[in-house]
Amino acid sequence: MQRHPAELAARWLEQGDRNLVDAGDLLERERFHLTCFLAQQGAEMCLKAALVWYRGDYPRVHLIRTLIEELQGSGGALGEGLARRARTLDKFYTTTRYPDSLDYALPADAFTVNEATEALEIASAVSAHVHGLLDEFLR
Repeated sequence: MQRHPAELAARWLEQGDRNLVDAGDLLERERFHLTCFLAQQGAEMCLKAALVWYRGDYPRVHLIRTLIEELQGSGGALGEGLARRARTLDKFYTTTRYPDSLDYALPADAFTVNEATEALEIASAVSAHVHGLLDEFLR
C-alpha cells in the first residue's frame, strides 16, 4: 500500500526517535556498542524521513554520508558542521554488530562511554534538525 509522503515521513521520524530513546537506555546500561549502533540507526531514519518528505523516496542505503548528500539541494540539508559530525556515525553501522569486524576485540568490548555519548548527541542533533524542518508539516 502506497502511503502519503507525510505519513511515511512521520513513521520514519517516529522510529528514528524511538531508536534514540532506546540508545539512551542502553547507554545507562553501559551497552556502548548498541548505543552507537542505535544512534546511527536513529540518525539514518530521521534523514530518510526528510528525504521522503522532500523527494518522496530515499535511497536504499545505510550510509549517513550518502543520505546527507541526497539531502543537499532539497531544502532539508544539514549545516556543514552537523553534516561533518553526522558522517562520523557511519563507522558504527557494521563494527558495532559483527564479531569479525574488528581484529582487536568483540564489538561488545570495543566501544567506550565517550564514543557512545558522542554518537547519541550527534544523532539527537540530526533528529532535532529534521524535526525543525518537518514538524509543522507532519502534525
